[in-house]
Amino acid sequence: MLQFFKRITVPYHLSHWYTNLLAAIPQIIGGFYLTFYFSPQNMGVPWATRFNDLPAFKVSPDFIETVGGFGYFFALNPEFFAYAACYSMFFGGLFWIIGYCIRLSSFFIFMVMLTTLLFREFDYSWSYIPTFAFLSLSILGFWFGSGKYGLDYIVAKRMRWI
Repeated sequence: MLQFFKRITVPYHLSHWYTNLLAAIPQIIGGFYLTFYFSPQNMGVPWATRFNDLPAFKVSPDFIETVGGFGYFFALNPEFFAYAACYSMFFGGLFWIIGYCIRLSSFFIFMVMLTTLLFREFDYSWSYIPTFAFLSLSILGFWFGSGKYGLDYIVAKRMRWI
């Protein structure tokens, strides 16, 4: 178990400060968009009453219905999958912002975005571009981790893994 935690915590070694910054900036911006713009559209958060009037951390019934419309095993328990997707985007975005458990949160965000691309009805609009962007950012986060500008690096230094 410790080996697994070490593997997902230790960031990829980037030698220069500007390469670490170039890896961190898109991750932080993507985390802000996931947490403060895209998650409140489907889930109730205290600062987003302009999107919906849901209680805190309650998923919108419209989103549950959308997930149930994907069919297959999503139709068996759409509430579970809707909550899992919303919480993955919300907490994954927060983790991207602070640089904690980047690889694990990137995996969950990758699965949500891949599911969205594969199962959502195609509507011939530009609405797929953010999904592709977050899919790409999750691949970047899964590969590099947090770099030197995140809590993963601090944890790895304290545990003497680096």
